[in-house]
Amino acid sequence: MAANLTWSIGWVDNINPDGLAPRRVIGVNGKWPIDPIVATLGDTLVIHATNKLDVDTALHAHGLYQNGTTYYDGAAGITECGIAPGSTFTYNIPIQQTGTYWLHGHRYGQYVDGLRTPLILRPQNQTRLKFDDEIVLSLSDWYHQEHKPLNDFFLSIFNPTGKEPIPDSGLINHSANTVVKVQPNKTYLVRVVTMSALAMFNFYIEGHDLTVVEVDGEDVEPFPAASVPIAAAQRYAFLFTAKNTTDFNYRIHADMDMSMFDSPPDTLNPFVNATLQYSPTAPMFAAPADQAPDPTAFDQTQLVPVTPIAPYSNDQSVRYDTVFQLFDDGANHGTFNETIYRFGDVPPVLTAMTMGNLATDPRAYSPFNQVVVTEHLKGIEIILNNMDAGKHPFHLHGHKFQVVAIGDGVYDPVAGAANITALKNPMRRDTIVVPTQGYAVLRFYADNPGVWFFHCHIEWHLEAGLASLFVEAPLEMQKKIKVPNSINEQCLLLGKKVSGNAMGYNDTTTFPGLSMSRVYPTGFGAKGIVALIGCIISALVGLGTVVWYARADTTPGKPASR
Repeated sequence: MAANLTWSIGWVDNINPDGLAPRRVIGVNGKWPIDPIVATLGDTLVIHATNKLDVDTALHAHGLYQNGTTYYDGAAGITECGIAPGSTFTYNIPIQQTGTYWLHGHRYGQYVDGLRTPLILRPQNQTRLKFDDEIVLSLSDWYHQEHKPLNDFFLSIFNPTGKEPIPDSGLINHSANTVVKVQPNKTYLVRVVTMSALAMFNFYIEGHDLTVVEVDGEDVEPFPAASVPIAAAQRYAFLFTAKNTTDFNYRIHADMDMSMFDSPPDTLNPFVNATLQYSPTAPMFAAPADQAPDPTAFDQTQLVPVTPIAPYSNDQSVRYDTVFQLFDDGANHGTFNETIYRFGDVPPVLTAMTMGNLATDPRAYSPFNQVVVTEHLKGIEIILNNMDAGKHPFHLHGHKFQVVAIGDGVYDPVAGAANITALKNPMRRDTIVVPTQGYAVLRFYADNPGVWFFHCHIEWHLEAGLASLFVEAPLEMQKKIKVPNSINEQCLLLGKKVSGNAMGYNDTTTFPGLSMSRVYPTGFGAKGIVALIGCIISALVGLGTVVWYARADTTPGKPASR
């Protein structure tokens, strides 16, 4: 069965969700917010997308496997070139899983400007969970300025420390005044989707016990939680049972984690609330301020997937050290192993499909990016060492990964191996927060031939280059996958190439227009040392001259003396 949507993507004027400042946003069919999407396991989600913007766009169904349809993953510059202005492109996305997801723009930070909506995938028969009704809550940060000017400044010489744009407010269901109506004694399934550019939220409901039953679309055994921290792109589903009276209404909290912001202004209200309404006339429950639950008490590693899978084998391992550094363009960039991800003229999906055996060479996708080519049906390990002073939510397209280790400091693979072996059924998800000055170790099984982006889901960090690419079984791709002509057509409309390496050449050495970005030098190089010595000598000569002149006797009529 097909779930058919016809979308005209364009600007919508005079939108003011926080009541503080109207602005234009990117909406669908002339309205915003965009309606949530609901589909069922086994469906095909069909989206006929017409681009009414003046730049290209793309739509990514976040968290979906796209097994066999990597070209519909919607990551512009990776699995497609984008949808050209004034043209229409159709996505045919097979629904191969259930749970809580979201669909968003994956080009030029367009989801920050509003191109985002929840995507709920239901089983054909709901038998595991018992509940009376379902609630979907989106959490998002909100900016009064559009993404482009904010990003232009963020990646400029005027922001050498890399301070991210701080949002002006936070929203629940695209509003600062959301009301969620409930009835006494009923049990609700609450799906929470974080669609923020930067903000991380601490989610809880005053006076109510929450039970986690799903994380990033993965069903887990019921796990009680008073408060759960939820970062950009992460999702959770909870069960809770309503009170047996209508005496009070209660606050739904999505309080911002202020440690994510560098010098936030006093005007930013971190307490983002909605109302859980039992009665329109009931007073608000007055929860003691000192009884707010501690989100750090939540241990995500205790979540147990309903379907047990032992740790995948470590057939291929890659280590990424994450750090922000000032580069030779004067901007502060996010890096994996001191490498900024740069896009070429050919999306990697077409490089993989057109380069024959050369598609197994990572250099074909640009020798200046972090690219990992994997074999088919192998276990892949990603070691993430976060050398940065902030937390980072990393997302892998096309897979859920196992979180086999997480902690503080730099990961020691020798000491950690025994702990991983002892795991029976590690947590699985598609977006993981790596702690400040800490690490996470992920494993996934390469059973989904395609090209899969791996990046920080803080949108500003993705724009700053904090990304890499996994090219999974390219020779299998060439055997089993047929890229639709519509992908090539859009590339040609945008002036892009449709075959060859990252710049359209049939080799692994020719990349005109691409080059390695260089870290801005610190300290003194050879030229700097010579210049410094010259300055010191000149200063000493000048100082000696001044002293000599000051000691000279220049009385009129008397010969000068020394």
